[in-house]
Amino acid sequence: MISMIKNKMRKLRVYYEKQGLWGLFRHIVTNLVNYNKWAIFEGDITENHDIIEAKIPVIIRLATTSDRDINSLAEFWPDTYTPPFSTPQSVRELIAGLLTAGEKCMIAEYEGKIVHMNWMGFHDTHEYNSYETKRKLEPDEAISYYTYCAVEYRGNNLMGAVRTTLFSFLAENNYKKIISYVIPANTPSVKVNTRFSGKQPRILRTWKILGLNFNFLSRERT
Repeated sequence: MISMIKNKMRKLRVYYEKQGLWGLFRHIVTNLVNYNKWAIFEGDITENHDIIEAKIPVIIRLATTSDRDINSLAEFWPDTYTPPFSTPQSVRELIAGLLTAGEKCMIAEYEGKIVHMNWMGFHDTHEYNSYETKRKLEPDEAISYYTYCAVEYRGNNLMGAVRTTLFSFLAENNYKKIISYVIPANTPSVKVNTRFSGKQPRILRTWKILGLNFNFLSRERT
């Protein structure tokens, strides 16, 4: 217990040094009370899935650790996934760190710029919040996260086209299951994930109150 308290105090001190007093205050308040709601999809990669094509001519490929790809992803990176008080350099470091660790990012490029991205995490590289605790993925599981489409290119089937290529990549590398966390209000994402998983999602509600986590997962629906 004492060790845990010391560790938390050390993290708060580091946070204060990097973000200042106001940043520390926002961090503490956010962690005192927090509520999230997610739609959880579990897709079977081994099944045959529809092939969805984009309505515009895009190049779909995996991002690399090259400076070009990292800089392009940093320019594309949405505010939704940007930690508070981040700088352009810290965003580039975040992206480089993920790719270097072994995470994968499937991107769609149109006229030389990224217009859609979908990140993937794996057994050796990623922990995710299940409804009970953080757990490692199984060796044949992947998780989809950090999915984003440029606003001006939405409505062009980009998510479905990228997901088609993503499923092919996972199948070729012997993965059997993909897990996706989606905000229920994101209707296009819910539709695409429902199409690829073949069933309705389970709804996860999470509460964080005074540092304690409370979670409720709905029953599986078909």
